[in-house]
Amino acid sequence: MGQIYFNSVKYSGTTGCFVKPEICSLTEREIGVWTDGKPLYEKSYTGTISSTQQTIEDFGQTTITMVSGVGMVAKTTGSQMAFGMLPSATNWQSGLHITSNTLKLFTTNEVNGGTYRITIRYTKNADTAGSGTWTSQGVPAVHYSTSEQVVGTWIDGGTIYEKTIMFQSNVTLTRGSWTSISAVSLAGNEDIFIGTKAFLPSHKAWMSFAGKNDNGTFKIFSETAFDIKGVIIQYTKAST
Repeated sequence: MGQIYFNSVKYSGTTGCFVKPEICSLTEREIGVWTDGKPLYEKSYTGTISSTQQTIEDFGQTTITMVSGVGMVAKTTGSQMAFGMLPSATNWQSGLHITSNTLKLFTTNEVNGGTYRITIRYTKNADTAGSGTWTSQGVPAVHYSTSEQVVGTWIDGGTIYEKTIMFQSNVTLTRGSWTSISAVSLAGNEDIFIGTKAFLPSHKAWMSFAGKNDNGTFKIFSETAFDIKGVIIQYTKAST
């Protein structure tokens, strides 16, 4: 049996098989994607029951849609029950409810003074599909930005950065030579340009070109004269 490592932690088990553990947190975590492509969040709560309609959290201006809620409540005597169960003739029961962006725990007087442990999963109405860390296929999502962002590492372990720049007016690339792109502002320490993609104004498409830092000026080489209206550049830095 081989050794299994995940995030530098060694696990026992069959070689080539790994099951990610279920980890609950009192802090909101993004755990996946809902069926509509929006990020799926999870958060856990624990505390003392002080009301039959107890506020667990007020989300303020954030409108959420709860897709699942699990948990239990316990009497001070130690008896425990899951949500929705009716364990005795006294009919003590519980459930979760969201109203006006507020998560509430509904219980009966039988568990007043006891404890609750709750985990909910939810989406946020203001999020857009594809805006999270993952896609519906379970692979990392791609997010383009006009601000510099880290997107990976180069073969030497150096950090790869990416930036999207849209021009105020089209730039014409000169055929068979390097064209200076003044709209691309360089910090000066860009080292290797790994990829340069340019948007074509007359087509809903982009093309790949060679790009370089020529003494602080960004340039693109093209075999054909093209008008471009923006670029996506990926590069490393000499200092990283």
